[in-house]
Amino acid sequence: MKKILFLLFACILTISGVFAQDPADFEAVKDAFAAFADDLSSALPFASTIGLNWSDSYIGNFPHLGVALSAGAVGLPAEAFGKVLGTLTGGELGGDMLDFLPPELAEFGERFGLPFPAAALEARVGGLLLPFDIGLKVGFIPDEVDMGEILPAGMSATYELVGADVRLRLVEEKGLIPEIIVGGGVNRLTGGVSFSAGDSINVDGFEVQGFGTYRITLDDPTFGFDWETTVFDVKAQISKRLLIVTPYLGIGATMGKSKVSGGAYTNVNAYNEMDELIDATEWAEIQQALLLLGEDVPQLSETGFTITNSKSGFATRVYGGASLNLLFIKLDITGFYELLSQSLGLSAALRVQF
Repeated sequence: MKKILFLLFACILTISGVFAQDPADFEAVKDAFAAFADDLSSALPFASTIGLNWSDSYIGNFPHLGVALSAGAVGLPAEAFGKVLGTLTGGELGGDMLDFLPPELAEFGERFGLPFPAAALEARVGGLLLPFDIGLKVGFIPDEVDMGEILPAGMSATYELVGADVRLRLVEEKGLIPEIIVGGGVNRLTGGVSFSAGDSINVDGFEVQGFGTYRITLDDPTFGFDWETTVFDVKAQISKRLLIVTPYLGIGATMGKSKVSGGAYTNVNAYNEMDELIDATEWAEIQQALLLLGEDVPQLSETGFTITNSKSGFATRVYGGASLNLLFIKLDITGFYELLSQSLGLSAALRVQF
């Protein structure tokens, strides 16, 4: 787990202290965040499909049931983060975080994305009368986990995942005939990463309609990416038990709405067009005006600024793997490939099934 997290955060660590003193243009920052939301709009639905990928296409009617613990990682597009960070650094990063990774990791990240870890507790129970089963999954970072021991210094991460699915058997496994199912479900994924910029950030051109254009400075801010997505998923899967091994192969598609936010949080100073530091009264008026325009408009306060973008996304994937079956204990290994973004995912699950 430490190695997976390091791959994601190593490129962020290296930018500490390199934020440019030359002001960034706010319109460019806003456009970079819009591109960030676009890029993640397909990656997040893909990330939400970790969990509930069981080799047995159908576990049987009630009282058949199983529980599992799964862990894995999916690729998030490196260029999505790079566009934002490159803009804030005045182009010093060239919009590409991968420049700071070793060549072998940079090549992997460019092709398949930066791996973001995921873990989930899963359960599945057989249905009644018809040949179907129902699955539930919950993923989170337990309170007992000391993130300070896992993440690089100054980093933090959040992760929550809930989901459910229903699978209906179409073809029963008999002799050489494999089992075939179709299914559908819903997933809700929230998460984010944050880190210290290690220097001040200056941004020109923050325009507030009716008030004017401002220059803002942020003293050693904490920078954060946050995301949430709710997706609907459909899939079809085929599997065949071969002695103590069950290989399986499936296809799936997800469609959902994602909201991606980013911002810098610290003590903020704002200067008007006459290069005068604004007072508390003008701060209050600006904040009220921005709130009335809604969250889609960049928000500015004395403690930071945030930009939020909402975007619908679509992802298609091929997945497959095999399980090792030892009585009622099963070990699943699953690989994923997202066809549109060409991102990879991998998970392993240990389950007990009766």
